[in-house]
This record gives sequence, structure tokens and C-alpha cells, in this order.
Amino acid sequence: MLLLVINNDSSKVRKHGETYFTIRMGNREATQYYTKSENTSAIQSKARYDSKYEHITSTGYQLMNYEPGSVFKLNGKEYVLSENHTLDIPYGEDLWYLEYPSNYRFCEKID
Repeated sequence: MLLLVINNDSSKVRKHGETYFTIRMGNREATQYYTKSENTSAIQSKARYDSKYEHITSTGYQLMNYEPGSVFKLNGKEYVLSENHTLDIPYGEDLWYLEYPSNYRFCEKID
């Protein structure tokens, strides 16, 4: 459940699907991402989501310490780490629910 209270008659909230919403107050506007994960704040900026998504799916920056072929899970689906250290996850998935391989702790492989 998402409860949003704004005490301004000129404010507007526009919802985009299940995870994005935009708040507009006067000439200012901000799009936010709603995560159901209990591991972080429920509301994240769209910019933060986009940055996290890019690091996981394009640059591989966030996953550089994992071996290619490592298996990650998200919403019951398995994703295999590519040679470029990226995952092919659809945009909009709740990245804060990503399950990292169990044979790693703090980005380091354990035996």
C-alpha cells in the first residue's frame, strides 16, 4: 500500500503502472520508483533506479567481482552473468529484490 499525503491544492500525483509515479508541485516534477523490498527505502528516485539498472545490465560495474556464469535470481527467474559482467533483466523489475549467488559474501567468492 502506498500512502501519499500532500498539503497543496496545486499538487498532482500521476501513477505509471505498479512501480513508478510522478509528483508535480507547481512547475517542479519528480518521478519516483516504488520498491516492495524491505532492504531499502520504499521510495527511490527514478534516477537512482536507472543508475542501478545501467550498472547491472550495461556497464557491469556493480557485478565486476562475480565470475561470468554466476547465477542471480529475481522474482523466481534465474539470470546468468555474461562475460561482460551484465545481466539481461527487463527494465522496470524490482532490482532491490535481486538475489546474489549464495557462494559469494560481500562480492567475494567463498568455498
